[in-house]
Amino acid sequence: MSLQAFKRYQETAITGEIVRVMDEIIDDPGSPRWVRHFSVHDDPPVNVKGRLGRSRKRLDIRVVSAQRLPRSRFSFEAKRLGKDHPVADYLGAEGLGCFLSGDYAREEVDAGMLGYVQTESVDVWAQRVGDGIHAAASLQLIAGDRWKHRPLKGGPTHTFHTRHDRPAVGKRLDVYHTLLACC
Repeated sequence: MSLQAFKRYQETAITGEIVRVMDEIIDDPGSPRWVRHFSVHDDPPVNVKGRLGRSRKRLDIRVVSAQRLPRSRFSFEAKRLGKDHPVADYLGAEGLGCFLSGDYAREEVDAGMLGYVQTESVDVWAQRVGDGIHAAASLQLIAGDRWKHRPLKGGPTHTFHTRHDRPAVGKRLDVYHTLLACC
């Protein structure tokens, strides 16, 4: 799958294709055995007290491990980054803010943000997101922490890490931000 083909696609279309490819990898007999312990879910509802049925919020992607109990989960929220999709959307209440408020990943200590870069370069958007995180006190960045480049071995090279306080949840959250070139 070439992400560059998704320059004008909606967020849900890009996310759906990423999930489809992840499922193919899990089901591929040639894949490493460890991937068989995972399942990937596209647009799953988040079950929290006070929200029922269609009023539940929905994650973009959730990866679940069946290897141990309680099951480990890793949640992703995705946002487009481009001309009409500013950093404020990525960092706002419907982006990173969903994790920090505890609406998403309440019981988790790690989460992921996906940025679908649809204009300019990944490096330009990485600078903008990093600057935005440092400028917004509301994002509860841990004192002394910063936007750090953390490329994944054998994976996306534009991955960054931040650590945030979550007073509403009572625990910190490590967020892995992966920016994908869709242009």
